[in-house]
Amino acid sequence: MWVSPISNETNHALAVPKLTFGKPFHTRYSSGDFQYILILNQYNNLIASLDVNLSNSKTCTKKSFDLTGAHG
Repeated sequence: MWVSPISNETNHALAVPKLTFGKPFHTRYSSGDFQYILILNQYNNLIASLDVNLSNSKTCTKKSFDLTGAHG
């Protein structure tokens, strides 16, 4: 997949919000301009966090993930 992160946050000292696996993912978890790539099931439960980033690179970057264990 290609990502192009854009953020207005300049404070990289912000803590990455704690995500609870197996529980529903809600927008209240998204803090600041963190960019998430997540796997959710059909009930919106968080299965895996592939990437959590805070970047303002404004550059397209190719990322790949092994999703073998995520099917089903």
